[in-house]
Amino acid sequence: MKAKVTLAEFVGTFYTTPLFKAERLVLRCVGIRSSDHDARQLAEGASEHFAAWQMTVRTETELLMKAIGRTSSWFGIEHVGDTTAPETRLLFGSVVAPKPSAGQGIPQMGPLFSGLLGAHRTYSKLLLMSARRRING
Repeated sequence: MKAKVTLAEFVGTFYTTPLFKAERLVLRCVGIRSSDHDARQLAEGASEHFAAWQMTVRTETELLMKAIGRTSSWFGIEHVGDTTAPETRLLFGSVVAPKPSAGQGIPQMGPLFSGLLGAHRTYSKLLLMSARRRING
């Protein structure tokens, strides 16, 4: 990505893309409301929560968000290049943790989560690409 991008710019842009706004609409249907203003507050560090997510860890270059349930999202930026040609690598990860099992069994994803994992991966990539396109103008 050309240009020097801050974590706040990345997170704010990510959560306000048209694609993510569609997710926010779905969340609104289950009573979880959020706005672009809320996204900017989180991005700028003025809030520790956004929609269904709660900030877990934040540094100058990384943000880890835990959602209600078993999902978490990670944002990162990496400045590469030099002062004459600054570039920023945008990084995003999303995880769905396995369901804790009773006793000493191995944690399981469950059939619903396992079946949706491919779609989750694709959606995560589309979200990152959407944010990148908006930042690049």
